[in-house]
Amino acid sequence: MTLTCTTTTQAIFLGILLAGGIVSPANPTYTVAELTHQVKDSTAKFVFTISPMAPNAVSACQTAKLPLDHLFVVGDSVPAGGPIAFQTLIANGGQDVNPSSHQPDDIACIPYSSGTTGLPKGVMLTHYNIVSNIIQVKTVNGDDITPSSSFIGVLPFFHIYGLVVVLLTGLYRGNTTTVMPKFELELFLKTIQNLKITTLHLVPPIILALAKHPLVLKYDLSSVKTIMSGAAPLGAELCKEFNKRLSRVALRQGYGMTELSPVSHFQRHDDIVYGSIGPLLCNQESMIVDPDTLQSLPAGKVGELWIRGPNIMKGYWKRPEATAAMIVEGGWLRTGDMAMITEDGHFWIVDRLKELIKYKGFQVAPAELEEVLLTHPEVADCAVLGVPDQGAGELPKAYVVLKPNASTGPDDIKKYVASKLAPHKHLRGGVRLVDTIPKSASGKILRRVLKEEDAKLPRPAAKL
Repeated sequence: MTLTCTTTTQAIFLGILLAGGIVSPANPTYTVAELTHQVKDSTAKFVFTISPMAPNAVSACQTAKLPLDHLFVVGDSVPAGGPIAFQTLIANGGQDVNPSSHQPDDIACIPYSSGTTGLPKGVMLTHYNIVSNIIQVKTVNGDDITPSSSFIGVLPFFHIYGLVVVLLTGLYRGNTTTVMPKFELELFLKTIQNLKITTLHLVPPIILALAKHPLVLKYDLSSVKTIMSGAAPLGAELCKEFNKRLSRVALRQGYGMTELSPVSHFQRHDDIVYGSIGPLLCNQESMIVDPDTLQSLPAGKVGELWIRGPNIMKGYWKRPEATAAMIVEGGWLRTGDMAMITEDGHFWIVDRLKELIKYKGFQVAPAELEEVLLTHPEVADCAVLGVPDQGAGELPKAYVVLKPNASTGPDDIKKYVASKLAPHKHLRGGVRLVDTIPKSASGKILRRVLKEEDAKLPRPAAKL
C-alpha cells in the first residue's frame, strides 16, 4: 500500500510490481479509521507514506496489527519506535531484489471504489488490464499529444485517473511530468507558463476555474495544446464558457471508472462535440441496455451503458457477490450510468442508475456516510444524496431524522461526520432535518423522491 503523493510514487509503484507485489493506493487525507479499514481489507503487508501523513499511518498499522518496521516513510521526519526511512530501504539500490516474472492475469493494483452502490471495495486490476488501457488511451491521442509533450501532475496518483492516464501513460510515452503535491491555482498557472506545459489532465472544477477565474488572465497559457477532462461529467455549457477564454485549446472529455482501468471513451482531437464523452476506445465493445428488460437498444435510445474488453477488472477483492452483480454473463460490465449513442458514434451520459456521489471527481458512497450518521447518539434515521453544484459536480447532503428530545442541530451533525471521514466525504451540501425518510415497502431509501424535493430548494452559487 502506498500513501505517498510525490514523484517517489513512480519508484515505489514500479518497484513493488518489479518485486512481485501488489499496490493498493490510498487517499492521504483518510482518517485513521478509513485507512485501517483499507490496510486490513487489502491484507497489506507493508505501508509507504510521507512524513506529514506518518502519524495516521502509525495509528492505522497499530490498529491493523501490522508491525511498525513494515511502515516506510518518505521525508526528513520519521516517527520513532519502528517506522523505517525510505532512504534506508533503498540504500543498497535494490541489490537483494530479484525481479519477478508476471503472468498477464496477475493482480497489479487494488484501488478502492464504491462501484455502483455500497461501501468502497477493492478493485482487482491485472497487469494486462492496466497495460491494455495505457495502449488504448495512447491510440486516441493525435498530433496534439506526442512523446515531446509535457504533462503537469496535479491529479492525485492514488486516484486511478492520475495513476494510469498521467503517471503510467506518461512514462510509457516518455513524456515529462511536472508533479504538484496539491492544487493551488496560482502556482498551477505559473508552472504552466514557466515550464511551457502542453497537456493538462484535469477535472471539471479546475476547468471551471480556467473558464471564469480572473487570475487566469494574468498568465501566459499559450503553450497548452490540449486539455483532457475526466472523473466527473463536463457539461456543454461549461465547455462553451471555457471556449470563450481559451478557444485555441482542444478541450476533450472522456469517461471511465476504476473498474475499467479506467478509460473506455474519449473524444478525439479532431472530432470534439461538447457535452459528449466521445466514441469508444479501441479493442472494446459496448451496449446500451434497457435496465428492465436487459435488451440491447438502438442508437438514440437511453439505457444503461455496458462495456467489455481487455481493461475490465478481474473482480472485487474478496467480494464474489459484488463481482457477479457488476460483471454479468458474457463478460459485460454494468457501469450503472444511463447513456445513449448518436448516429455519429458519440456517447452521451444522461443520468445515473447508481447511487454514487461524485465530488470533484472523488467517489462518495451514500451508504458509508449513512453508516457514520447512524452512529450519532441522537440520529434515528437518515439518507444521503448528491446535490448538483457547478464547482464540484455534486455535494453530499444528508436528510436526518432525530430521536425524540434531541438537542443536536445540522452544524453539529456536519462536524460529527467531518471528524470521522476524509474531507471529500464531508456534508458540504448541508444537513436537512426531516420527520421521516421516504422508503419503499422493502425498506429501500427512495432517493429519487428526496432528489425531487431537494431540486425545489434554492441553490447557492458555485464558488471558484
